[in-house]
Amino acid sequence: MKKTREIALYLVIGFVIISSVRNSIKQILILSEAKKENKNLENRLEFLKEENILLKQKLKYASSSAFVAEELRDKFGLGGEDDYWLVLPEIDFSQVHPKLTTEEKISNWKKWMLLW
Repeated sequence: MKKTREIALYLVIGFVIISSVRNSIKQILILSEAKKENKNLENRLEFLKEENILLKQKLKYASSSAFVAEELRDKFGLGGEDDYWLVLPEIDFSQVHPKLTTEEKISNWKKWMLLW
């Protein structure tokens, strides 16, 4: 009777120790995954901060008068007093580039026949 009590006590203590070790290992794995996720989120945050700075600069430029003047010039053809407009004649590209002639592919035996 005393022996079975000792065995039962050892089994309970062993079960508690094994459960504690198992839970500790699970917590270590969860902690390492959380650290990886935290690192990824920090990298993403840094990227988004840089992107935010760039977008703020673009917004500042887009609301400036220089941007408005550039858009008026480019999209609507409105220029300032000092702007000169150069009108070029339309170029016929067929005269500039030679026409390519494609030869019909002839098999080797036909080439030999034409040779003789």
